[in-house]
Amino acid sequence: MFTARFTFSQDRAHEFLEDGRQVDQQDYDGVQDIIEFTKDFEDALEDVNVYCHATGRTINLSDFTFEA
Repeated sequence: MFTARFTFSQDRAHEFLEDGRQVDQQDYDGVQDIIEFTKDFEDALEDVNVYCHATGRTINLSDFTFEA
């Protein structure tokens, strides 16, 4: 299992979240769905962190997918 934490840009967060929040967290069985979501909404995301429950490791996808 994986937990992904998505941080949306302030100007786009309202499209995905309520109450002025910018961060959402969701659990996934595999990484493919996380990768697809990240690619589909890359222009609305500021940061994506993924925690792998099996290894206890966290990676930051923005190190690999977002331009500075």
